[in-house]
Amino acid sequence: MARRRRLIIVATLAVVTVVLTLMSLPTPHMRYLTDVGLEEVGNETHSNDSSTPVQKVEASISIDCENNALGKWNATLDNPEASWQFAHFKKCVLPGLKKLVVVPGHAVFVGSDFRNLSEKNWATYSYQHGQTPLYVEHIMNALDILIRDPETILVFSGGQTRPLAGSLSEAESYLRIALAQLPSLLNTTTIPPALKFRMLTDSYSVTSLQNTLFPVCRFKAYASRYPEFVTVSGFEHKRRRFEELHRKAIKYPRLRYEYISSNGTLERELGLKDLMYDIYVKDLYGCRIDYKNGRDPFENFGAQLAIPDCEEVQELVDFCPEQGSEGQVYGGRLPWERTIEK
Repeated sequence: MARRRRLIIVATLAVVTVVLTLMSLPTPHMRYLTDVGLEEVGNETHSNDSSTPVQKVEASISIDCENNALGKWNATLDNPEASWQFAHFKKCVLPGLKKLVVVPGHAVFVGSDFRNLSEKNWATYSYQHGQTPLYVEHIMNALDILIRDPETILVFSGGQTRPLAGSLSEAESYLRIALAQLPSLLNTTTIPPALKFRMLTDSYSVTSLQNTLFPVCRFKAYASRYPEFVTVSGFEHKRRRFEELHRKAIKYPRLRYEYISSNGTLERELGLKDLMYDIYVKDLYGCRIDYKNGRDPFENFGAQLAIPDCEEVQELVDFCPEQGSEGQVYGGRLPWERTIEK
């Protein structure tokens, strides 16, 4: 009888072991929380580029942020360690994020070898010949700030502007370049999760004014607050457009906004000039700019399209002064005017 009881116990344990092993295997529907830009929506977790929910379990840990832990976290069944890292980031790092760095996109990198960033691997227009090293410099300047300042979120901004690149946006291609460059900048083989989670994309912008506004909305959606300081990394010859016109259009405080530029010497050698400055002087919100003229081949934008993350300022997104008053500044009160001291 005793022997039979032992055999039953052993058989039961074997069955339980098999079941637990099968349950631990990842399914096609599981995604890792190490995906860049992962966010929680309601009670489910989603990545930026998919509505597929992450399977998760819940656990309780009673350690504080100073000890690299938190009280409650959501874990995926297939990668609990990454879940832990993201949960720790959300509770211990996210609340301290105050600054936004924006890199406006200008083309789409379509290559697969991120060590070879030559122009042939970019989807560009003929007038952009010779400019791709400057795009990379914009990225590197922003990464330098991201690495040095733990209070910063970096947003790459740019939509699906090149038919050759298909659905790949400027922002997403810039992010891929950044992720490939970071290990060498950090002199490591891996990217710290807290750094990776501070890089986001805005794949909706198709104009430089949208490059200015939409990342601010993106920051708010991610950090639950508006940035206290904004830095834009871009072309020197576009400095005046961003500092004088776009900043003014979104009514962002002058003392909390800066523009850092790329190699001015190369820009002058290429003969680059800002052909849009005078257009925005006369049409501050770009209401008469034809988005379909090369920048929106997939027709993703319409005058009344609601931009995700910008619902709170949708009135500004849609704002167009009356004919003859194109230089008029939006008169409504914006959230950052209330929360940021001028």
